[in-house]
Amino acid sequence: MSEILVIGDDLTGTNATASAYARDGLRAVTMLDPTAPVDLDDSIQVIACSTGSRHMTPARAAQTVDAIVRNFGYDVRAIVKRFDTTLRGNIGAEIEATLTAARVMHPKQRICGLVVPGFPAAHRTTVGGYQLLDGEPILMGPASRDPFTPVRHSGVAGIIHEQTQLTTTNIGLDVVMGDTSTLADRLTRAAQDAELVIVDSVTDDDQQRIATAASALESDERSWVVFESGPFGATYAHALGISSTC
Repeated sequence: MSEILVIGDDLTGTNATASAYARDGLRAVTMLDPTAPVDLDDSIQVIACSTGSRHMTPARAAQTVDAIVRNFGYDVRAIVKRFDTTLRGNIGAEIEATLTAARVMHPKQRICGLVVPGFPAAHRTTVGGYQLLDGEPILMGPASRDPFTPVRHSGVAGIIHEQTQLTTTNIGLDVVMGDTSTLADRLTRAAQDAELVIVDSVTDDDQQRIATAASALESDERSWVVFESGPFGATYAHALGISSTC
């Protein structure tokens, strides 16, 4: 049985994300056409689906993501929706579709979105809820000039709210860089107040603390759907105790 479902909006990012799990020893497969019938080997732990939806209309992108979650998301331990590191594409529509489908499948759980947009190794960081590239707001960089899906905000919540009314809150670096128990308490309160919890990070250690705190809150009554830009999903899988079957 697969343990992680990854959904990416382009092949390059999806495949790169799948390779991060593989580097941790997990058996991962990238699916180019996730709508086609497939008979997966039981040893596959990570299914990474590329939707090619970055330049679709928001409605079509949402439908595509919804179908993938319903096809592959029932028995996995974590659903991870990957988005572009500079937040281009149908961010809000795909987040809402993923979260809604997960809630339909697990109506007895309180499911909240954990949004960790930082990719520190690639110089993408999140500070005060703003996405930075090389220390500058993404609106100042090339993402704002993308000919297909230009970003219009540097604030993560602002980009999400272009396509959804899901409520958001932010946990800042001062909390992330503190002790894990305090971070877990803040995550708990934030998940009670909002449907999406956006969490700052500027280093891999920050993301490790987030993963440790968030994974400790997983239970039969409460769960996270993870929204991230590449590295955090594998960190979260490790924090959940998912390890190689080899």
